[in-house]
Amino acid sequence: MLTQRAPMLVVAALALVAYSPVRAQEEQQAQPQTIIAVLEAQGNHTTLLNALRTAGLVETLQGEGPYTLFAPTDEAFAALPEGKLDELMANPEALKQFLSLHVASKAIRTADVTMEPVSVETIEGSTIHVIRDGEVVRLQVPAPAAEVRAGEEAAAPQVTATIVNPDIEASNGIILVVDRVLLVEG
Repeated sequence: MLTQRAPMLVVAALALVAYSPVRAQEEQQAQPQTIIAVLEAQGNHTTLLNALRTAGLVETLQGEGPYTLFAPTDEAFAALPEGKLDELMANPEALKQFLSLHVASKAIRTADVTMEPVSVETIEGSTIHVIRDGEVVRLQVPAPAAEVRAGEEAAAPQVTATIVNPDIEASNGIILVVDRVLLVEG
């Protein structure tokens, strides 16, 4: 009787061994992941991840949060003026300030944005306005200071980015993928 069960036990043991790595991977994917882990899994934020590492912001975005990351894709970084990314990457402090404009210290979902703009402060200290225009949700980032001409304040230049992939959940916040880098030069 024992010899008849032995082959079945061997097969069951082999199946369990083969199943374990698959199960471990499934369990890992089922666990909540930080903003950084979600970005790594998406695969279209290589430039942003490299910049976050260089600037020393990975630890922040693996922290408790909640955060909202306005995440430009690799294509958005490629659209920067020639040499601008290299210039920023060569200066970690400037890079950190620049990337901090892309991180809000609270979770914002596009469903929270109705017809009234939502103003949110970034960890850099600037205010970004999240605006709904029908089904489209955009970010408006005012320039650091308005130009003054002949005693009148001119309209401040601003950067507008469209959220192209909204409300990506992470364990410590939300990722809003945007179509351009929030580069504001005064």
